Amino acid sequence: GRQLGHEDIMSGPPFSGLVVPTGIRVYREMLNLLHVLKTYGFHTYILTATNVYVARALSRWLRGDDDEPLVPEERVLGAELVSQSGVYTDRVLDDMPVGEAKLDMLLDAAGRSPILAMGDSMDDFEVLENCEGMVIVIDSGNQEVVDKAEDMEWWLQPQLTI
Repeated sequence: GRQLGHEDIMSGPPFSGLVVPTGIRVYREMLNLLHVLKTYGFHTYILTATNVYVARALSRWLRGDDDEPLVPEERVLGAELVSQSGVYTDRVLDDMPVGEAKLDMLLDAAGRSPILAMGDSMDDFEVLENCEGMVIVIDSGNQEVVDKAEDMEWWLQPQLTI
């Protein structure tokens, strides 16, 4: 329910002085796609380089018409953080899930290569290249990503808006 915007973090190393985006929103097109994939029996995964706890909280909110999750929490994969005295730190438990590490995380969890893969950054390209079916690259404003997608002759989704 928070407004989209930015919030300054005033204190608390190592985060003091950072500005973070607030108000998580899901693109309507992505929400519609998740509904369709669930309807047709796809096992959908969310792979993110951000911390997995935020992504899993979002997945609890994404529900189908049957009130079941569109993406179950166990299929939300991301950066696990080290905790110290019951508080999460800024340190990643294992490798940061980007590039090859993101692909390994998916293969370990799913046990196979995807038949549909979507990404929006160069950190997603190992997963996209490993896809056995359709690849869609979402234009996030990074020309290098767009050029690579065009070179690979992958589908290119124009920038989405909220």
